[in-house]
Amino acid sequence: MREMKRYRIQAALLGVGVALAVVIVGTFTDRPIFPLALIALSGWWLLYMPRWRRKVRAAARSLPTWKLRPG
Repeated sequence: MREMKRYRIQAALLGVGVALAVVIVGTFTDRPIFPLALIALSGWWLLYMPRWRRKVRAAARSLPTWKLRPG
């Protein structure tokens, strides 16, 4: 469970980092923030999240399983 929680926290922190980068770039340049946010979110969902999901699913599959017998 700790490992799964770590994966969720890692994804959330990276998302916050991307959002913070978009806000900083939008504030210090003359570019509008909405197109920058769309580009960042597209990259997030199309590039990062599929790899993250594969990694989390592989980690979940490799967890030990219980072998219980009735009786």
